[in-house]
Amino acid sequence: MAFGNTILDIIIPNREPLFEWTANKIRRIFYKKPKLSGAIYPDMHVLGFNLKSLRKHTERFGFTSLSAYTVSMGNQIFYPWGYDGLINVDSKWYLTNNWKYWIPKVIAPIGNYCGMGDWIVGYFRKNQLIPAKNSES
Repeated sequence: MAFGNTILDIIIPNREPLFEWTANKIRRIFYKKPKLSGAIYPDMHVLGFNLKSLRKHTERFGFTSLSAYTVSMGNQIFYPWGYDGLINVDSKWYLTNNWKYWIPKVIAPIGNYCGMGDWIVGYFRKNQLIPAKNSES
């Protein structure tokens, strides 16, 4: 018998990255039933994971965590500065008036240092038994 390795690479939104976590804490101070925000979007991302829940979920299916971390704008390896696929640098509106766009983009890189980035990147391994080939055939 021999072992074969399966590596699973998962890239998913973090359910409550730093900006949303901060906004939700502030909303809970001022409202009894606040409208909470996160990275759950109907028809796109319907399940929410954080690092702990992703590890727990993959372990249920026999995977071992090799590495799991969060990233957002400013992570030099995975998510370089200045690109999020949405910004149009020719648009003066985005550059001057859209504070709802820029405040999260300024806060998000801080999440890279405390495990609360916008995205979760995880690498998981599953060891499988592979029957040995019959040498007489």
